[in-house]
Parts: sequence; structure tokens; C-alpha cells
Amino acid sequence: MAVIFPKIVKLRLHGFDKIFTSNEFEISFSNNLSILLGGNGLGKTTLLQCIVYGLTGGTNNIEVEETKLHRWDHTYFKGRINADAYIWIDFLLGEKYLKVKRGFNSPRVLECAMITKNNSEDIIFDQAIIEYGNYNSVNDFSFIINRLLYLPENRRSLLWDYNAQIRALMIINNEFVVEQEYRSLRQLIKLKDSNKRKIGWDIGRIEKSAALQNVKETSNDSKNNSDASAYIENKKDLLTKLKKLTDTSKQLYTKIKSDQEARNKLVQNILIIGDQIRSTESDYLREHLLEHDEKNALVFNKTLKTGYCPSCDQKSDNLKNIIQERIKRGDCLVCGEPISKHQATAANFNSDDLNSQLNEKITARNTLDIQISQSNTKLTQIEEKISTFRNELSELDFGYSDGYTIDENDENESMDFVDEELIAKEYINLCQQEKEFELEIAQMTKQADKMYDIFITNFQTRYEQLHSIYSDLAYKFLGIPVELKFIKSKASFVNMNYLVPHFSNVDRDSSETCSEAQRFFLDIAFRMSLIALNKAISNIDSTFICETPENALDISYIDNVVKMFMTFMQKGGTMVLTNNLQYLGIAQTLIKEAKKQKIKIDIFDLLTYGKLSEIQSASKQLLEIRDAIIKEVE
Repeated sequence: MAVIFPKIVKLRLHGFDKIFTSNEFEISFSNNLSILLGGNGLGKTTLLQCIVYGLTGGTNNIEVEETKLHRWDHTYFKGRINADAYIWIDFLLGEKYLKVKRGFNSPRVLECAMITKNNSEDIIFDQAIIEYGNYNSVNDFSFIINRLLYLPENRRSLLWDYNAQIRALMIINNEFVVEQEYRSLRQLIKLKDSNKRKIGWDIGRIEKSAALQNVKETSNDSKNNSDASAYIENKKDLLTKLKKLTDTSKQLYTKIKSDQEARNKLVQNILIIGDQIRSTESDYLREHLLEHDEKNALVFNKTLKTGYCPSCDQKSDNLKNIIQERIKRGDCLVCGEPISKHQATAANFNSDDLNSQLNEKITARNTLDIQISQSNTKLTQIEEKISTFRNELSELDFGYSDGYTIDENDENESMDFVDEELIAKEYINLCQQEKEFELEIAQMTKQADKMYDIFITNFQTRYEQLHSIYSDLAYKFLGIPVELKFIKSKASFVNMNYLVPHFSNVDRDSSETCSEAQRFFLDIAFRMSLIALNKAISNIDSTFICETPENALDISYIDNVVKMFMTFMQKGGTMVLTNNLQYLGIAQTLIKEAKKQKIKIDIFDLLTYGKLSEIQSASKQLLEIRDAIIKEVE
């Protein structure tokens, strides 16, 4: 089942009067194009961060953001808002209308509700994201928001970050691969290799000591005997701990593999049962549509299949739901009044058993997700402890060897090991562990490469779709043909290709191969292409949230950027953009083109809601540009 990207509907803020002129206000994002219009320091970035914070709580989680530098949470807003501040974010996740409330004492969800026409039902946020969004975890949802759907002020690239790019592709195409399993496998390979290299260093140390053949004591025997006893005792203790941790590591790895296999089976069962439910319901609706309202069956059959209104041809999930409910109740499809001869037919449709099975499988999958995540965390901690103990062992050996002076020229003296039996045993054990690590790394690398190859093979058709979408969007911006090509990444251990733009006969394998404007807007084109691809897979609209890098553009590129944005919206995308008030900016041209295409526009005027500086208040030009833009919308 395709993952569902969110479509932003509304943002409500309370307790922000340190930044804005009002303590509480609401912003609508219900139209295809929403523009946050303002000048420097008026809160455009803060509002975008509020949207993303409301959806995800930030990125202060290694499963969402691996790089510490880029992690953030509620503390981002510290000192700029009131103690009682909170936000509500309303968004659509497919056909589900969700409302989420977060405060700023912690990033946790304070309230979450699902809104229907006549009801508001409290729900668990994490469960709703997984169940209605078809995500394997809430961390995947947060990653998609923060790394794909949101282009922040720092313009961090998705296109040229091969780890983030492949993760996004795998999450979007989650029926082809379990992305978390692939990523965990790669992380484990790195940890195993790190410990293997430390073992190699220890083996080399012992071999070097044995080759030197000579050790000359520099202090009295009683001191050496005392040092030797402490050394042997500490070394035995460390080796015992290492063996215990290594055994635990092997057991955990075996458990993770077993849980992942069980999870994969559950995912297949969930897909099968989901298809059965949809098929059963579809058959039921079609049968009873014809049975009790044959005259209108053909007209409303289109609504049931596509969600489009038979009169105005606009998408209306609300109408689709109304028709479904009227069929089940046996009501007239047009007026909604009961039809007596059909009142009993609703009892014939019973999907309770299938839904019960589905919920059972989903619960089991979610439980396994938690277990796998916990096991991976434990495994990472154990491998880090193993690494720490190996460092301690090396320091112990190095510290003890400092008590001797090595004479390389004296070939007659025999080497005086502190405990030859212990050293020999350690050496054999290290060599055995090194071989085991080599074998494990080879097996895991082979497994990871196989997962990736299967994914790429299954992704081929969608890659062609993505290539077509990207080529179209990028051409609109650059004005020359652009391809999207796979090239080999620099990822350690695994064979992993990723996508880069190719134009003017050059693979643009890093952002440095492009100009500043090309760098930013080719990355934006890639993000919009992935959103459009997901729309093609899921048939669900979603929102791209963009801190527009318009300062990177000269005037000659503005029309091209507008063409690219318009093409994206024509493909069903919706946008929340920021725009600085300046002459010949993107907003004026974009609004004119959007009006021509009858695209509805929301403008949020930060000259009204933001706290203007003295310079801004005194600027007539700022007000003139604002007024001209708003007049275009009216």
C-alpha cells in the first residue's frame, strides 16, 4: 500500500505575541497555492517551522536525523513564545481529516483527533499515522516531512544526499523493500567493521611484540610482579566481558533477523487482507448500487471509483463517502431518504471478520516494529560497548608495555611474556573473532546488496515515471534538456546507486557542479517530482512546504521558476511558499499565472501580523509591493 503524504489545511497559533501582533490567529492553507508574504524578520520561517513541528515534533531522534547538527525540537522556539504557547495543525492524510495539538514544554502530542462531518474522535497520533498513512513507523513519516516535503532556510539538499535520497525512495515504494531493515543492516555492517579493525590492531600489536623478541626490565622485580598480577587480572576481566558481549551481540542479531522475517510475512498478509476488504466492499457497493438505484448507478459508479463529482468533475471525497453510506443504509442516492425495499440489504455486507484479521495483523506488525527497533538500539549499544572495551584493552596493553625498554639489537635474550598462556589464548581468540567478523560482514553486505538490487529491479517502472516528471520540471527551470541518471554512490561496503541530474553532457554528481540557483531549484524539482510520483501511486494530494530561495535568482530565471511551480501544481501538487516583498519577485508573476490557470490562492500578510521594524514601517515601497500583490489575488 502506498504511503500517504499529508495535505496541510490549517495552522492555529496561541501564545506567539512576542513575534506577531496577535496572541492567537489562524492561517488557512486550503487552496493549491499559499504564500506567506512578508519582509525580513517578520516570522515567515517561524510559521513554516510551526507547520513541520506540529506534524512531527522536530527531528531530535537518530531514527529521523542521523546528523546531530541538523536535529531540532521544541527548544528551537525557546525565548520567543509565551510559556503557555501551543499550536494546532489540521491536515488531511488521504481521506482522514486529523487535528494535532502540540505545546512547547516538550515535543509530545497533547491532543489528536479525527474529524468527520458529524463527529470528532480522539485518536492516538502514532497509530493514526501508521494505520492511515501506511507508514512502517512514525519515524518514517517524520523523515518524509523534514527531508522531502519541507525545504528549510538552510536549503539542505535531498538530491545530492544519497543516503537520504535512497531512504526517501524506499519509504515511498515501501511495497518493494523494508527501508528500516536495509538501513539497520548498513549501520550494523559499519559497527562490525569498526570492531574488526580494532581486533586487527590488537592482533598486530601482539605479533609486533612477539617479533621484537626482547624485553628489558627497567624496574625492580617486586614492582614488575605486582604490575604483572594487576595487568593479568584486568586483562582477564576485560576479555570475559568482551566474550559475554560478543555472545549477546550474536543472539540479538539472530533475533532481529527472525523478527524481520516474521514482519515481512505479516506485511504480505496485511496487503492481501486489505485487497480482500476493498474487493469485498467494492463488489457489495456495485451490486447494491444496481439493485436499488439502477437509474443513477452509472452516474454514481464514477464517484465511487474515482472520487470525482459526476456534475462538476471536481474531486470530492466527501461526496464519495456520502454515496457509500447511503448505499449501505439503503437510502436514495440523490435525496438521502430511506428506500423501504432496500433497508435490510445493509446486513448482507459484513466485513467485520476481515477487519478483525487486519487489525490483528497490524497490531502484530507494530509490536514487531517496536521489538526490532529496541533490539537494534540494544545491538548498537552493545557494539559500542565492545568497541569501548577493546579500546580499554589496547590502553591496558600499551600502558603495561611502557614499563619495559625494548632492545631490538639484543638477539640472545628470550621474550619474557607476562603470561604466555594468556597472550596465546588471546591471540587465538582475536584471530577467530576477526574471521567471524569478516564472514558476518560479507554475509550482511551480500544481504544488503540483494535487498537493494530487488528494490531497484521493482522500482524500474516508477523510475521511468520519475525520470519523465523530473525532466519536465527541470526543463521548465533550466530551459535545456535534463535527465535523471543513476550513478554509483560513495557508500561504504554496499553497492548503492543514486539519482543525479545530467545536462550539457555532464553528470552533476555533487551540488558544487551547479551554480547556486541550479543547486537550489534542481533540488526543489527533485522534491516536487517525488511528490508527484507519490500522487501517481496513491492518488492523494499533498503539500510541499518551501522556504523559497528567491535571492539565489537573477531576474532572467524568475519566469522559469514560475513555469516549474505551475507545472507542479497542474500535476496535482499544493504549495506553501514564503516570499520576501521585493520588486520583480516570484510572487507577482506566480500569482498572475496561477489566476490564468484558475488555481486558487491564499495569501497571509505578515505586514499585518508581523512586528515591523522602524525601517519597515517607514517604507512606502514595502506597502506598495504588498498592496499590488494582494490586489492581484482579489
